[in-house]
Amino acid sequence: MGAIVVIALPVLFFLVTLVSAYVIKFVDITMVNLSAYMGVAAVAGLVGFNLYREHGGVIPRAEWAWRVAYRQTAILAALLFGLVFATHDQAISRLMLGSYLAVTWVLLFLFNLLAPTRLARTIFSGRNLRSCLIIGSVESALRVRDWIESTTAVGYEVAGLLTWHGGGEEESPWPVLGSVFDIERVIRERGIHQVILLGTRESPDVVRRVADVCDSEGCRLLIYNPWAGIFPQPLIPITESGHMFFMMREEPLEYLLHRFIKRVFDLALSIPVVCLVLPVLIPIVWVGHRLQSPGPLFYKQRRRGYNRAEFVLYKFRTMHVESARTAHEARQATKGDPRVFPFGEWLRRTSLDEFPQFINVLRSDMSCVGPRPHLPEHDTLFHQYVDVYPMRHFAKPGITGLAQSLGYRGEITDLEILRKRVRYDLDYISNWTLGLDIQIVIRTIGQVLRPPKTAY
Repeated sequence: MGAIVVIALPVLFFLVTLVSAYVIKFVDITMVNLSAYMGVAAVAGLVGFNLYREHGGVIPRAEWAWRVAYRQTAILAALLFGLVFATHDQAISRLMLGSYLAVTWVLLFLFNLLAPTRLARTIFSGRNLRSCLIIGSVESALRVRDWIESTTAVGYEVAGLLTWHGGGEEESPWPVLGSVFDIERVIRERGIHQVILLGTRESPDVVRRVADVCDSEGCRLLIYNPWAGIFPQPLIPITESGHMFFMMREEPLEYLLHRFIKRVFDLALSIPVVCLVLPVLIPIVWVGHRLQSPGPLFYKQRRRGYNRAEFVLYKFRTMHVESARTAHEARQATKGDPRVFPFGEWLRRTSLDEFPQFINVLRSDMSCVGPRPHLPEHDTLFHQYVDVYPMRHFAKPGITGLAQSLGYRGEITDLEILRKRVRYDLDYISNWTLGLDIQIVIRTIGQVLRPPKTAY
């Protein structure tokens, strides 16, 4: 499926360009660099190639098809507009690009939803079925019954079950063909292609025998994850230096390609801000300071970031110098805080005081989007109330985050607000996509234009 998308995306761009030029007639095709944009479309297909591994070999549902199509389109949009920005292309029609992305999303959703089923019906139309043998207790077989039955759509046919000592026919969802010691006979008699081992009975000898028989008979062996029934969420397998481990949750930013994409996005936002916006803001803030509260332009504060490493965070100063010196640094700003001078209050309400943090982004201390960094004292305090709080440090801290884009910003006044912020931070870490970063940035701009009541 991934190969089809790699080919289809540039072809679709070519077709949309033709329609825009010769049917709707609002594009001059001679002004469009077709080779460059079609090449970028193909690259977007390659970048999203591994998304098709997510459904795990069973026919996906509409939710999966929607999610993958959304992520594919977000990657495509980022690369296309990145090309426009990098080449300063004024000739390309933004309307045509928008139309192309909209059509692409619809077609990708339909393709992801319908293609697996059509392919499965074609490939596994009664001639290419693979016979599957289950080994384990009747109880363990019942726990995975739904998953095993879902694999029939992609060519698996369950021949039966081997229990540890035989028996259990009355409760078993499949015919009981004997005990685990009958595996060699059953494989040969039934023509088994795949064996699924649901447990070990803590007997290495049994596992080795099953593995040896599968090797000698040419059967594929799947070993069920025994931890699945202990933890409330699915465990994520990863390989480190040849060893297999499980993670408690998905962390997309652990993949080098995803970190590279996020870093490019950070630089694409932070470089224009540091080069174009800060030179305009700095004189304005300097004048405001001179009129209301003379002192340093920037306020520097130690915060904790990725992997709990401390760094110096930059902000425009919003409090009186003497207040900042005498007040306890870890005390949160409150509504009507006398330490904050009027111009500083305006900076805080509009979030303009946060703009120097784009310097932190360039220094790689922070990202444009991520969990907001807190003081070390606050980290220690908040951990006492929310056990999973330190998991926020699995990603770089951000100038804005999912919680802030949803209105959870400013002073933390009660435990429920803290829990919601942490939950949104962990949701972000587990579900990161480039499209999610773009959504958060857009929503944050809305928060800046219309600040919530907690912005002080």
